[in-house]
Amino acid sequence: NKKPSIWSKQNAGVTSRAEKDAEQKLEEQKTLDKAREKLEEKAKLYEKMTKGDFLDEEVEDMYLVDFTQKIIDKRKEMEVLGATRESQIEEERDDDDKEEFSDKDIPPPQDPSEEWVDYVDSLGRSRRCMRKDLPSLLEMDKNLQGRLFVSPANEKTLLSEDMRKELQRQQWEEEEREALKKPMGPIHYEDIRENEARQLGVGYFAFARDKELRNKQMKTLEMLREQTTDQRIKRENIKEKRKAMLEARLAKLRQKKMKKKKK
Repeated sequence: NKKPSIWSKQNAGVTSRAEKDAEQKLEEQKTLDKAREKLEEKAKLYEKMTKGDFLDEEVEDMYLVDFTQKIIDKRKEMEVLGATRESQIEEERDDDDKEEFSDKDIPPPQDPSEEWVDYVDSLGRSRRCMRKDLPSLLEMDKNLQGRLFVSPANEKTLLSEDMRKELQRQQWEEEEREALKKPMGPIHYEDIRENEARQLGVGYFAFARDKELRNKQMKTLEMLREQTTDQRIKRENIKEKRKAMLEARLAKLRQKKMKKKKK
């Protein structure tokens, strides 16, 4: 008889371990299956309980969850949701009734000035107001319409090149005719600016072309400049006086401290 080799003993050990692993996996699978069955049973029981099938008192005492109270709370919640839905439906019906309520059913006002009238504003919008407010609103709309204009930059893009040149030529001729009517005098920036697109900043003031009005504007600006200068000088004088008073107080305090040290 031959002596068994080392390799045959090792193979026998590996086979034994493989059999034990297989048995362990089988036991684990059985445990998982049992746990799954228990969970499925509990899920079915919980669903049955929550639907409203009340339990016997003996059986209910076995569970930590108060299923009876949960069923009552759920039914109350459904009743509240139903009442809310009914109120929403009622509100929608009221809104529909209001929409169906025509203007013909509204009695006429006792005062004709309180009658409601419709009009269209300068922007093409339909508006409604009382008859007594219509004149003031039309006046406001008229003022607003006067302020609406197309800027020269945008106007040029809407015109053809020939039309733009023609309008520019007409504008020059009109300006020349106006200039011939005026007496000879200095030429100012506003006379030659035309439709310049350059932004001149906050320090720029557009003077009038009319000589008398321009002189009034310059006198007003000069007066404002003098007032500003006077106020600045007054503030500086007050600041200097306060500074001198403060230095005098500090000097007195220093003298007192020196006297105390000498004593």
